[in-house]
Amino acid sequence: MPVFLAGWLAIAAAVLLFGWKPTWAALTVPTEMPPFSDMRSVQGAIDAVHRGLNPQVVNPGDPWHRTMDYPIVWERIAERLHFEVEPDYLSFEIVLVLAFLASVAGLLWWAPSPWLVACAFSSSILLLVERGNNDLAVFSLVYLAEAVPLAIGLGVLFVAALLKLYPVLCWPALVRTRGTLVLAGVLAAAFVLLLQDELGAIHRAQPMRAYLSYGSASYAYAFKVMGHVTVPGLLISAVLVLASLAMLLLFAGHIRFVQDERFEARRRLFYAGAFVFLGTFVLGSNWDYRLAFLLFCVPLLATLESAIFRRALLAILLLSLNHSALGTWFGMAGYALNELAKGALFVLMAAVTTMVLVQDDVVLRLWQRLTLLPKLR
Repeated sequence: MPVFLAGWLAIAAAVLLFGWKPTWAALTVPTEMPPFSDMRSVQGAIDAVHRGLNPQVVNPGDPWHRTMDYPIVWERIAERLHFEVEPDYLSFEIVLVLAFLASVAGLLWWAPSPWLVACAFSSSILLLVERGNNDLAVFSLVYLAEAVPLAIGLGVLFVAALLKLYPVLCWPALVRTRGTLVLAGVLAAAFVLLLQDELGAIHRAQPMRAYLSYGSASYAYAFKVMGHVTVPGLLISAVLVLASLAMLLLFAGHIRFVQDERFEARRRLFYAGAFVFLGTFVLGSNWDYRLAFLLFCVPLLATLESAIFRRALLAILLLSLNHSALGTWFGMAGYALNELAKGALFVLMAAVTTMVLVQDDVVLRLWQRLTLLPKLR
């Protein structure tokens, strides 16, 4: 915890003393101006709406003319909080950053680990703060959802999903009873009804990329651009899933955890982070800062009984989080290592997640009730 606090205070001081670009460049983070560039598309959406335009389709107010690939509720928030006033915009971003850092500090206080500290200063985490993406808000809400009772947590995740869609992947982490299963179903129906008219525009607004990104679609795009080979993202996902099944067969015996009084909470946090990573990987292309959700997995992974498997998995996770640092230090070899690590991480995390689910008595009981299967234990 002291290292984490001292490190981020040093970064804040460097920004004030030396400026935005020099500080982030020294940390190997590719920098855009003006500061907190990602949410500028939301700031620009105010002007688009005032012109009678849909910012999810055309957004001339954004400095880079990017469309707003978020639910329209963000434009309403921007209007209410006066994002067009630069000090108000910057104040909102600083609040998001502080909420995110407080959430990570809470994780470190609850489950201290040198691996978690190292991950907290990785390129992906630094990029998330530099860009000021609203994943900061979603991460904080997911952390809050895991800290409150299950039903309230599902309500918090519902709000998070209305802000960014993909938090629906976290919902199964809180489905631990029949009551929460029913509530999740009701919220899912409400979610679709509220956002059904926006889903197509949001999907079309998603940029395709290979740099600073992860996911099957990112791999497919890289093959197309650099290798001039068309490989469907679905095929890439299928190959990685098959590899994870092979990994599971080979190393299932190594996927066991030291269980203490906090094991159930660690498992719930793990589910949230793993489901976001695996789900977003399969579904498309994602900026690397979304790998921040892997921080939720570290408290459980750090309790793996097999020291060799634990260290190997956490080392691969750390490599996956450091795209720009590895590229800055080692050039194309560093970028290649990072991409290989992300693929390997998917394989390992899919295998570990499967074993965690198999070992989870609550999940087994819910599955038996849903499928009307006889008890297996």
